[in-house]
This record gives sequence, C-alpha cells and structure tokens, in this order.
Amino acid sequence: LLVIGAVLLSTIVSGLAAVAFLTLAAIDPSRGEIAIIAAGACAGFLVLNAPRASIFLGDAGSHFIGFLLAALSMQTVGGRDRFAEFTAVLLVLGVFLFELVFLVWARRRRGLSWWLGSDDHAAIRLQAAGLTTWSTDVVLWVCGAMLGIGAILMIRLDGLQLLPLGIAVAAFLVIAWRVLAGLMTPTEAE
Repeated sequence: LLVIGAVLLSTIVSGLAAVAFLTLAAIDPSRGEIAIIAAGACAGFLVLNAPRASIFLGDAGSHFIGFLLAALSMQTVGGRDRFAEFTAVLLVLGVFLFELVFLVWARRRRGLSWWLGSDDHAAIRLQAAGLTTWSTDVVLWVCGAMLGIGAILMIRLDGLQLLPLGIAVAAFLVIAWRVLAGLMTPTEAE
C-alpha cells in the first residue's frame, strides 16, 4: 500500500514508472516480460500525456501502476541476497518513496495535514523555480534512471564495492532534499 500511495502522489507517474519497470526487468530477467510490457504501456501513455496533457491516469491508473510496481518488486526480493535485493527495490522506487517522505515532511513543516493536497510536490517546486514542464519531467526521470543504475549495481557488486555506491546514493538524497526544501512552492512565493 505504501508503494501504491507513493505512486499516486507523484505528478509524473508514467515516465518514472517506465524507468522503474525497465530497471526491474534488468534486475530480475525472469519477470522481465511483464515489466517490459508495463514499461511499454507507460511509455505509450506518455505520447498522449506529454505536456500539455490531453489525457490523465487518474487515481485508478496510478493505483494500478503502483500495484504492479509493488507486486513485481516483492517478487524480486527472495533470492540469494535478500538485503541487496531489498535495497535495490528501494532504489528502483526511490523517486516515488522520496516524494512521499518529502511531501509528508513539507506539509507538516507548513502546518498542513499531510493527507490533504498541496503544492509541495517536487515537480511543482521545480516548475515554480523556473523549469519548464518538460525540463522538470526529464530531471526527475534522470533521477529515477540514476537510482535504477544504482539498483542494478547493488545486485551486481559485493562487499566493499558497495561502499562508494552507498555514499553516492546518500549524497544524492541529501542534495535532492536540500535543493527541494530550499525551493518555494507557488503558494509560498505569493
């Protein structure tokens, strides 16, 4: 349910989900067909949902994508190294989970109920800072792809080889948090 909720809160679901599905296919090729089909569906949806969007996923679409991501992620964990697989799944879902934690923090900091809507989303903050819709999408998709590469490396590397990866991911998360926390929402800018 956490993953479904995190996907629902993200404002750029289809592109990030396509990246996540492709990463899951690379991590666990035995489930690659389902993940690649889902990635293709998300990418196909982007054609019609490109800025200025003409159709939208809505709750049902984002819930289904979140459910499918959660189901494929759970099936990925359970092999020889469960810690590495679990960490890899957290990285695959990293942008969605980061957005969820950041939104709750930002809303609580502003004295808002964390479950009510607001303009604290990462994409909205980036656009308020001057990025175009396309630029915002690309920035967040690249973040998802970078975390996806980290997830693939998490499965492939051992022992001390993981230390630089862990440091890089931690630094990436801290920098992203600080940058987003420093950006004003459209409401705060008024």
